[in-house]
Amino acid sequence: MKLYKFVFVILCFWAGAFAQSKEIIVESVGFGVSQNDAITQAKREALAKGIGQMLTSQTEVENFMVKRDVILTETMGHVKNFKVLKESQGSDGAWEVHIKASVSEEGLAKDLAALKILMQTLGNPRIAFLVKETVMGNADPSAQNAEAMLLEFLKPKIFAW
Repeated sequence: MKLYKFVFVILCFWAGAFAQSKEIIVESVGFGVSQNDAITQAKREALAKGIGQMLTSQTEVENFMVKRDVILTETMGHVKNFKVLKESQGSDGAWEVHIKASVSEEGLAKDLAALKILMQTLGNPRIAFLVKETVMGNADPSAQNAEAMLLEFLKPKIFAW
């Protein structure tokens, strides 16, 4: 009987691992001072429309006066892909962009296409590191072991698109 329970539990976890994420198609509009700002705003709006937002409010009162009032919104999910339907620049220089986006609640680590879109949105960030090695408190320019080991560890983990 214990074996059946164990197999049942394993099958439940296994089935959950292969569950399909719900993908929602929405249209949204974004405004910004640049074209990229407007697209970013439109993607944010698509997430809010497709998945929803969580609203948190905190008010701090002292001597019957509002000392601090904070309202936060949070949306968990990502834009899997999007297509610009219409874009225009107004007479004041502000951009208006209409997009059709596919949004999902699935984690970013599971979807490399969404990660690629995120990397492009962030301007393809890079990482650099500098190591100053010392031996017995004295700088040793010939010692490069730590730098070489860090580089060897990080090199296979870098995305190259």
